[in-house]
Amino acid sequence: MQASSAQTSLQPGNPQGLTQNFPDLALLELHFIATCNIQLPWYHGPLWNALFRHLIRAFVDPVRSLSELGFRVHPVETGCLGYKAKDAVHLGLSFPFALMEPVTRLIQGFNQLDKHSGRLGPATLRLRGARCLVSEHHLQADDATPRAWAVPLTARMLKEQAEHLAALQDFSLILTAPLRLKAPLAWKQKTGHTFLDPDFFQTEPSPLAWLLHAADPCLPASQTNPPPSFPVLTSEALYWQDISYGSKSTTLGGLTGQLAFSGKLSFAQALALAAAQYTGLGKNRTFGFGFFRIPELASVCPSPLRPGCSLCKRIFSVSSLQTALEKLPNSSPG
Repeated sequence: MQASSAQTSLQPGNPQGLTQNFPDLALLELHFIATCNIQLPWYHGPLWNALFRHLIRAFVDPVRSLSELGFRVHPVETGCLGYKAKDAVHLGLSFPFALMEPVTRLIQGFNQLDKHSGRLGPATLRLRGARCLVSEHHLQADDATPRAWAVPLTARMLKEQAEHLAALQDFSLILTAPLRLKAPLAWKQKTGHTFLDPDFFQTEPSPLAWLLHAADPCLPASQTNPPPSFPVLTSEALYWQDISYGSKSTTLGGLTGQLAFSGKLSFAQALALAAAQYTGLGKNRTFGFGFFRIPELASVCPSPLRPGCSLCKRIFSVSSLQTALEKLPNSSPG
């Protein structure tokens, strides 16, 4: 099953075709422990991508790229610039459920794999196990004979999410990873910007239409005369984040932040947007780019990814406080 099937085989504009062709997806959260101090960039996706691009080759036949497999990494701790030894580290994975058996073997064998794997890998991390976000069941990495522990996200579940979304008057999108989505040609000609930027959402009268079109190419790319009920942007908090990539001075950029809308989606629009939470939008999705969540759907969605340790706890740990106090100059009188 190729990655493109999760996006292009959804029969755009045809809700029945979309649900019939939506591939069963595995949604996992891997739990690691850092075995040493690890320095990291702001966004970890390219490092995780490099690790699994190398590891997956030993577990699938024939060998295919992560993109062809539909295999995505989802960094949970974006913004964390390093781990200390014994820190808990979490990572999300999504892939067609047909790959569940080889991925289970990868999880079971991770701690015995080649240690020469870069900053993130068996040389710096010990895998404790994994959690299925749909079933909430766990698999221990040392479990040689695991019971059935994972169930997929199915088209039926997706339809339930779409029905819930279509009934809402207000909803929001939280960009959990950078969105690197090409802008409409007219916007590129007007601004010179290849990808969507904050100004697009502040300027265009119906910016949601372009996101819906990206999720389902048969939905209109713009709304020249939108129906009164079509969702309008009520607030946005977006910024462009450049991310270092590779050993050279190369950067990849994308939008991060949050968008809020008020209005009613049709069922086809709601289905396309609900599906895009799991298939992603735009470029570099094997790095985890282009994924978002709709918090108003929390009651009907799988469990969200959780960090091993929140940024707040990392910042305000006892060791961090001790380091700050040691560097604090003594200004007492005398």
